[in-house]
Amino acid sequence: IGIASAAEFRVTRLREVPLLRDPYVMVVPAARGDAAADYLHGRTGLPFLRYSKKQLMGRRIEAQLRRLRLDIPAPLEFESTPAILNMVAEGRGWAVTTALNLHCAEAAPERLSVLPFPDAGFVRLLSVFQAEGLPEAVVELFDTALRPLLRSRVIAPAVARCPWLDGEFRLLEEGA
Repeated sequence: IGIASAAEFRVTRLREVPLLRDPYVMVVPAARGDAAADYLHGRTGLPFLRYSKKQLMGRRIEAQLRRLRLDIPAPLEFESTPAILNMVAEGRGWAVTTALNLHCAEAAPERLSVLPFPDAGFVRLLSVFQAEGLPEAVVELFDTALRPLLRSRVIAPAVARCPWLDGEFRLLEEGA
């Protein structure tokens, strides 16, 4: 049993159960008052701190920027969310990540501002993957323990910090 980004293809010998809708967000230094479009169109003077294209996260962000016809230069690529967010907190750039990644990182939240990514449909879906034959009792125990924790310790604090995430950052039901 494990949690990963939802499969983009049919997975064999695994049962995939939708778990979490995790929207992409823009993270910028808190001291700045620029709008999301200012960052996306290079009007802030701050560099874009991008995820490595070796990672699924980086490839998905790049694909979305291409869909929006945005070519944002970024001389450096990172493989670590904490490294990216700590640089943003220091005012050294801005980034695109997900609400879950932001919540899990240990960057100084008071030094970060979170903006909605302009395309509200830009989300990562996470699923629980279960091996065939896994006893249903194990699946139920995992599900009944995990979902309330995600709701109370991840989603609720994120929505309290960014009320616009309400309804966007949420648990998914099986079949969703």
